[in-house]
Amino acid sequence: MKSHAPLGSRHREILDSIVRAYIETGEPVGSRTISRSRSNALSPASIRNVMADLAEEGFLSQPHTSAGRIPTEKAFRHYAGSLTAGRILTVDAERLRSEFSGLPTVEAQVERSCHVLMELTRNVGIAAAMPALLQQLDQIELVPLADRRVLMILATRDHMVRNRVVSLDEAATPEELVSIRNYVNRNFSGWQLGNARRELLRRMMEDRELYDATARKLQVLYQKGLLDAGISPEVHMEGASNLLGLDLHLTREKLRDLLQAL
Repeated sequence: MKSHAPLGSRHREILDSIVRAYIETGEPVGSRTISRSRSNALSPASIRNVMADLAEEGFLSQPHTSAGRIPTEKAFRHYAGSLTAGRILTVDAERLRSEFSGLPTVEAQVERSCHVLMELTRNVGIAAAMPALLQQLDQIELVPLADRRVLMILATRDHMVRNRVVSLDEAATPEELVSIRNYVNRNFSGWQLGNARRELLRRMMEDRELYDATARKLQVLYQKGLLDAGISPEVHMEGASNLLGLDLHLTREKLRDLLQAL
């Protein structure tokens, strides 16, 4: 097969069969297994040739020379992309659309999405929202705490709110924190966070609008993540208990490992 060439129908069918077999058994899949499962029979030798092509394209790996093949991440992505979603009733679609539009935060939307997935599949629902790289600053708040600590609260215009507590070597007065908060909100509200951090860094080297003592505190807070939303996703999971009602052919040990992974 040519590198990066689109998969032919036979290769797609065999790859899908391998992925399904691996999902069902959790074991490497051999050519004889695929040959027996197909209605239009191909010899194991022909299937092995196709599997070799798929391995060359990065869809399959082989843990041992004599073992069957295991789908790679690329194979699972291809398989997921080939699945055909069933249509839901128009009235249900409108209800969900209205319900989601009324949710005030991304966290609430992720949680509700997870619950809907769990209800539709009667299985485990997992939903995640990766923070956008282009999030816009709404405002920050800086709250002084005991022991030279500061609570930094960051709110973006997509209704995400993040907070972290940082420790300072030198205590910051409430007046200094108010001055820093006002300066950042006045100058950078509405900016994309990445651009705001770069511009703030540049201004700290040149701007004399803040007093020197306050500017030092601003530099410390910047180094400790001011205007940094991080890259952790908002993740929600629901319905792990549904696994107990499914016939997964798992030993107690494997079920325990699955629940621990979740």
